Amino acid sequence: MKLSQGGPVSTWKGPYYHLFELQTHSLDLMRWFAGEVVAVNAQMAHPRSHQAKEGEYPCWTSMAIALRFENDAVGSLMASWDSDFVSPIERFEICGDKGEIIVDNVISGATWWKREEQVIEEYRPSIFKIDQLTFDGTFALRVNAFVNDLVAGRSPAPTGRDGLQTLRIVDAIIRSWEEKREVIVDRTV
Repeated sequence: MKLSQGGPVSTWKGPYYHLFELQTHSLDLMRWFAGEVVAVNAQMAHPRSHQAKEGEYPCWTSMAIALRFENDAVGSLMASWDSDFVSPIERFEICGDKGEIIVDNVISGATWWKREEQVIEEYRPSIFKIDQLTFDGTFALRVNAFVNDLVAGRSPAPTGRDGLQTLRIVDAIIRSWEEKREVIVDRTV
């Protein structure tokens, strides 16, 4: 997973603001596709820290995070606020024994290679739904899904436990960076 865009170099919210503000979404998506994260190892940098505002924390704006999943899969998260919004900000790739899928900018399209068939399929959203696919446009879809779950008597997804587990992963990433080692993720219920 790669999620990179422009972002602040400093904030009063602490040096890990980028990780909490933006990369929790990346971690949620990775968990949805690959399952539970059992261990992490992180590298971080703040190449623009000299631009930090006086009295604010310089943010760790670039990160490379290795993740190990419960199902023996591995993944990496490349995260940056040292980029801009000119190039695609998100790229998600999954490579497995049945093929590979690449999703660009979550909503702009996907490419799927089926290993056995040697077929490449591409999916693109309709231009007539573009208003629903903008960042702000997705909120109505999410609220609608939440209400539909409640009306149907289902627990809304994701759950509060999902959010808690992502925060546990963030905690492990921070400890990995500060302690310069792999950290096992707390998965207690």
